[in-house]
Amino acid sequence: ESFFSRQNDVTLILSDLLPGEYEITTFHHDSVTDHNNLGVRLTDMTGSLQDLGITIDPSNNTTGLNVETATFRFFADGINDIVIQFYEQAGSTQSVVLNGFALTLVGPAVPEPATMVLCLAAAGAHLSRRRRRAA
Repeated sequence: ESFFSRQNDVTLILSDLLPGEYEITTFHHDSVTDHNNLGVRLTDMTGSLQDLGITIDPSNNTTGLNVETATFRFFADGINDIVIQFYEQAGSTQSVVLNGFALTLVGPAVPEPATMVLCLAAAGAHLSRRRRRAA
């Protein structure tokens, strides 16, 4: 059993991500200590901090077969860091535990409006050229 634990909160900073939509699954387990509920905050690519409304109850058993997980999605722009904070919910006196995480790119980024306009202009020019050749 290996994990990172800290009083009050654990902060995970994801840097240098490719632009796109990501799904992250986090793992929370301690076979010795029974931890209280955790919450999750996310600072997204715009720098906006939001509480995700997720409650995690870290598992506590000696077999390790039932590890508590939390899964959620976010977008990255390829420039700014994504900051995920796991924190003790109200009244908790235990530390925050994080065993690990799995990160998956689930979809490419939506092109910027300027890129979309450029693609449409190129397609229009191509169609116009084909039309002139056909005439």
